[in-house]
Amino acid sequence: MRRVTLIAVLAVLAIVAAGCQTGGPEVRVELTTRPRPALPTAIPTYVHSEPPRTPHPPGALCPTGRPPEPPRATGQPDVTARVNRAWDRIERWLRAHAPATLATLKAPASARRVRAAEAAMSVGFPADLVASLRRHDGARTTNLSTVFQLPPMYGLMSLDEVRQDWRTRCGIIERAGDQPGWWWHAKFVPFAQDFGGDVLVVDQRPEGGGRVGLHSHEDGMHFEGEPDSLATLLEQTARALDSGQPCGGYRAEVNEVGGLDWVPA
Repeated sequence: MRRVTLIAVLAVLAIVAAGCQTGGPEVRVELTTRPRPALPTAIPTYVHSEPPRTPHPPGALCPTGRPPEPPRATGQPDVTARVNRAWDRIERWLRAHAPATLATLKAPASARRVRAAEAAMSVGFPADLVASLRRHDGARTTNLSTVFQLPPMYGLMSLDEVRQDWRTRCGIIERAGDQPGWWWHAKFVPFAQDFGGDVLVVDQRPEGGGRVGLHSHEDGMHFEGEPDSLATLLEQTARALDSGQPCGGYRAEVNEVGGLDWVPA
């Protein structure tokens, strides 16, 4: 475009020069420029806003005091036996190598208290969680250097902690007006915590089948790479302790106070 304009200007100048030389009529040339459009003073911004959410009434997403749904899984002696065998192996290793951690395991929860927790949360616990609670109602957390933890850093929760944590997370989605499922669901039953806001859960939704999932307080549920059940997780833990092999990328180590640690393999 600039080249065409330059040629045109030169042609005009040539005509002017020719007119001057031949004494021809005066040639008057007026050059005009078009005003340029003003540039915008600011770049427009586009703001995406979600419609306001309406908080759910308390208990709308996480009802309490109803018959547990799904009902308690009963008649599964093989699952109970798997859990007890895994705990036998875990306790035997702790007794020999980390007695300070063994001492943090609490006494069993009574069958009555387990049923009361299920009724309070309106969700039936899977058979392996019931069997584990009937073995140990969580672990004492007064000293994190010795507390028993599932690999890599999840301390067993007591029934009281299970109920409290469940109520807290249910309250968050109800107040936020969220839909259940992505961040939290009433059928997620927490059983172990990392003391930083994240928990391991068993998924008691019909499609969950009691699988283990990790609930992050920042971005919700994750199931990829987690065991298919709590019984499997306990067996993996026992195997890692007995063999010295890693579990989920972490291996067992006894710290300076005689407690069990899980360190990167």
